[in-house]
Amino acid sequence: MPRPCKKRCCKCIIRASRFVPEAIERIPLEEVILDVAEVEALRLSEVEGLSQVEAAKRMMISQSTFSRILQNAIHKIAEAIILGKLISISKDNS
Repeated sequence: MPRPCKKRCCKCIIRASRFVPEAIERIPLEEVILDVAEVEALRLSEVEGLSQVEAAKRMMISQSTFSRILQNAIHKIAEAIILGKLISISKDNS
């Protein structure tokens, strides 16, 4: 049985919850869903430029958990950009 998921400290304000590839707006698109923790990890790492250790402290999680969350977010965004998928941000704060 997996361990229960700990609450993560996410302080980012999400101003847009969907990003749609412009060239194929009218075609039904596959969707990639980012959760709030993944967006927060991207913000801390890429926008604020924090190290993984510092960012993990801010989110009150371990560095290895932060690294896994960040890798998942990067993979999802790359997949959406390369394959022309819709990106949605989940409103759940897991």
